[in-house]
Amino acid sequence: MARPRGAVAVVTGAASGQGLLTARALASQGARVVLVDRDEHVYEAAELCDGTAIVGDVSDPRMWDRLVQDTTRDLGEITALVNNAGVFRVGDIATTDPREIDLLYRVNQLAPMLAARAVVPSMRRARRGSIVNISSTAGLCGRAGAVAYTATKWAVRGLSRALAAELAPDIRVNTVLPGLIDTPMAAANGFEVNTGIVANTPLGRIGAPAEVVPATLFLLSDHASFLTGTEIVVDGGLSA
Repeated sequence: MARPRGAVAVVTGAASGQGLLTARALASQGARVVLVDRDEHVYEAAELCDGTAIVGDVSDPRMWDRLVQDTTRDLGEITALVNNAGVFRVGDIATTDPREIDLLYRVNQLAPMLAARAVVPSMRRARRGSIVNISSTAGLCGRAGAVAYTATKWAVRGLSRALAAELAPDIRVNTVLPGLIDTPMAAANGFEVNTGIVANTPLGRIGAPAEVVPATLFLLSDHASFLTGTEIVVDGGLSA
C-alpha cells in the first residue's frame, strides 16, 4: 500500500478471518491499526499486529464516538476504514424472525453508515481518507433463502456510491464484493449449498480470505487515488 506509514486504519470484524488478515497486512506495511470486534479474541488479534483492540458493538453509535475520540488522541487522525464486520443468516421471507432481520440490518447495513459518520470528521481534518465497505456477490443478484442478508449487501453498495459522491474529493469510498470465501460465515451455508456454489464458480473452488485482502489494500492505497464509487468483485467468476 503506497504511503502506509503514518496511516491510522480502523478494521471491523477483526478478531479472526478476513478482518484479521486485513489488519495484519495493513500493520505489516506500516499502518497503525485499530481492530474492532464484539469477540474478546480481538485482544489476541491485536497483539499479532501490534495494534489497538476495541471490544464493542459496531451498531452502537456511542461505541464509535468513543473509538474516534480515543484513536485520534492516542494515534492521530483516522485515514482508513474497512467495514468488514458482518453476519449471515439463512431464511426465506415467510419464516425469517424479525429479530434476525434486525440483527442483519444493524450489523451489515447500519454499522458501516455509523462508522463512516464517525470517522469522516477526522479524515477531513487529515485532508485524506479511504473507506472500503465489504459487500458480497449476494449484493449483485437476488438470492433465494437469504433474503434479509441479500438486502443488506445491496444496501452496502448503495451506501458506498452515495458516500463516494458526497465525500469527494478528500475521501474515497469503494466496495469489495467477495464470493464464496472459506470463513465461518460460509460454513453456515452447509455442505450441500456450498458444493452447489462451487459447481457454479468458473474457477471451481472456494476462495481464501487472503485472496480478498489484496483488493481491499489496493483500494485503500494511493495506487487507487483516482478510484471512488467503484467495486471490485472477488468471486472466482461466480457472478460473471
